[in-house]
Amino acid sequence: MKNNYSTFFMLAVGLAILGVTSSTFAAKMQNAVFNARIAALNYPAEASYPISQEAKESQMNSRLKETRAVLDTSNRYQIPVSSNGLITVSKQLRSIAETSIAQKIPANQGTLQQTTSLFEQTLKKSAPGGEARKSAAAALVALVSYAGYNKVVLLSNLPAIQLPHGETGNSLVSQVPLNNGAAWWQGSSQGNTIIPLPYPSGEPVFPVSHSNVVFSDVNFLGLVGPGRAFVGADSTSQVLVRNATITGASQSLDSIVWLKVKFVNSEIIYNGSPLYLGDVIFENCRFTFRDAPESQKTLAQIQQAEGKPLTLVSGL
Repeated sequence: MKNNYSTFFMLAVGLAILGVTSSTFAAKMQNAVFNARIAALNYPAEASYPISQEAKESQMNSRLKETRAVLDTSNRYQIPVSSNGLITVSKQLRSIAETSIAQKIPANQGTLQQTTSLFEQTLKKSAPGGEARKSAAAALVALVSYAGYNKVVLLSNLPAIQLPHGETGNSLVSQVPLNNGAAWWQGSSQGNTIIPLPYPSGEPVFPVSHSNVVFSDVNFLGLVGPGRAFVGADSTSQVLVRNATITGASQSLDSIVWLKVKFVNSEIIYNGSPLYLGDVIFENCRFTFRDAPESQKTLAQIQQAEGKPLTLVSGL
């Protein structure tokens, strides 16, 4: 591919010397080179042959850097990304993120954060619609989820707080505050469910402040009294909830990334903070959303899903 870039460049220089180049032609050549770079990203994130974990890490970080370079070029030189190009980039980013979480492949956190930021900038400028918007939303949720999982689970060597299954897999919990730290709560392969005690009434079972937290394969079942929230997070925290069923809760969606989560018979609250939903289902839920246009737009998208898995990012 590098030889192709060199060919494009030499052709443009040669035509310029001959005096046949123009601003329009230069823009077309620039777009051609850029589109070639996007097309080069269109390969599977997972190798089709066995490789070591170290090789996987090197491969994934290399592909992440290549995608970051494409996005940086687009933003730096104001080169628009076509709908097809955006779908290609989105699929590549989503594949990298999902494969890396599944196979526990760490990424350079700085590279990951830069890529996510550049991707968000690209989406704001391009304002995609249709299939491109859906693909971009799925990729962005996957990236943000990967960033949280990477920081708490893959890079920190933080031991998981393993919930034992016991006889029923149920745990009665009053409240576990998480302040100024990091935690990884991991359910057992047989399944675990947190059942909140009635008190403290109206407060989350897991209030999170100034912390990075991952909840994986931990369910929630509210049985007694007014609904309590499974988790509550402030704007300085990074919280990921994945692979869970949350029933009978009074749960705010704000400041939390929700990935493969099913809400059942719950009150869902949203106050307008950045929102990331990835394959989230709402079944027989009540909604308390602010009257702001963006909040109402989000509510409309949830209601249109009619109980099917929904992926969306606020503002997109």
